[in-house]
Amino acid sequence: LCLPLDQGLLPLLGVLFQLLGLLDETLAMALLDADCAEMHFAVPWVLTWFAHSLPRLHQQVMRLFDCLLCSHPAAILYFVAALLIQHRDVILQAPREMPEMVCTIQSLPLASLDVDAWAMSARAQMQRVPPADLLAKLDTARRQCLPQTTPLFHWPHPWMKDA
Repeated sequence: LCLPLDQGLLPLLGVLFQLLGLLDETLAMALLDADCAEMHFAVPWVLTWFAHSLPRLHQQVMRLFDCLLCSHPAAILYFVAALLIQHRDVILQAPREMPEMVCTIQSLPLASLDVDAWAMSARAQMQRVPPADLLAKLDTARRQCLPQTTPLFHWPHPWMKDA
C-alpha cells in the first residue's frame, strides 16, 4: 500500500489472474473473453480483504481476517479465486462483455457466504497450487512487475524463521 496503484495492487491482480488460470482455465478464459483479465472488479476485495464487501462483521469479516492473518500473504488471492470458482456456473453463463461480467460478479450473494466453507475451499486451492509454485510459474514480465518489497517474496516473515 506504500506504492501507487499501478505499481503495487495492479501487478498483484495479474498474479491473481494467473492463479485463476492455474486453478480453473475455463473460468479464467471467460474473464479474458469479457476483457476482465485485469481483475479490476477484485480491487476492493484484495485491498480491504473483503471488509467493505461482506455484510456480516462478526460472522464473516472477522472470521476471514482470522484466516488471512495467520496465512501466507498470497492467501487473499486464493480466497478471491475460491469465491470465483464457487460461483463459476453463474460467471460462465454471463455474457462475455465487460459490463455484464462485472455486474454478474458484483452481484454474487456474499451475504450468504459461509466463511468456514470458503476458507476450506481456499485452503484446498492453496494445496493444489502452493504459493511457492504460483510464484515459480509467474512469467518473467509479471514477476518483474511485482515490487521487490512484496510480502509474496518474503515468506516466512523474518520473525517466523526461528519458530
